[in-house]
Amino acid sequence: QAATNTIETNLPDGYYVDWGGQFENFTRAKARLGLVIPIAGAIIFAMLFIAFGSVYYALGVFMLVPLSLSGGILSLVLRGLPFSIPAGVGFIAAAGISVLNGVVYASALKDQLKITKDPSKAVVEAAVYTLRAVATTELVAIIGFLPMAIASSAGAEVQRPLATVVMGGVLVATILSRFLLPIAFEFLVKLAQKQELRQAQREKKMNEYFLQEMKKIHDEDDLEEESKLEEQISPKKSQKKKKDKE
Repeated sequence: QAATNTIETNLPDGYYVDWGGQFENFTRAKARLGLVIPIAGAIIFAMLFIAFGSVYYALGVFMLVPLSLSGGILSLVLRGLPFSIPAGVGFIAAAGISVLNGVVYASALKDQLKITKDPSKAVVEAAVYTLRAVATTELVAIIGFLPMAIASSAGAEVQRPLATVVMGGVLVATILSRFLLPIAFEFLVKLAQKQELRQAQREKKMNEYFLQEMKKIHDEDDLEEESKLEEQISPKKSQKKKKDKE
């Protein structure tokens, strides 16, 4: 924009500068990517919520997305590569891989909570149990993108940013998640358990209130029946007394 303003100040009236070619394509693709990334994030969160049926588990797994993004940004800075459309695609790929590993951890955590009700113990056991599976997945992804990251042939300007972001995002998210996921999930699981306890207490109160109301209605019905019986019996008694007097 600064270069455009500098050029336009030296042009006659009625002339303007419009950049085309690769810059124009990059601008259009960047605008589309700015729309695609939030939509992809919303879809990922919705699928996590549907898979686990809990907003707490969805938040815990979705926490890996910013971790992978920070790793991708750090890898670009370390290699001195600018942000580009392939790099943006790499951010989406890195976030997807990290979320899949988070799903593995969350599933193992739910299984552990069925065995032990202590969240502090369950989060650690789940992290140890899933370490090999997660490490294998991340290692395969890193090794697979390594040739693209060091490519120098034709098309390397597309391959290098993509591979760099995926490798950096996946690596950083994996390392940090081993320490942060247990802490985050311990907090979230305790919140979920408190909410379930409050819901159970509300349901218990509602059931008790319902039973009390039903008892009141039943007692009122009994009183009405008794009053009807008394009304039926009282005329018979009066008639009997009249006969006795006669």
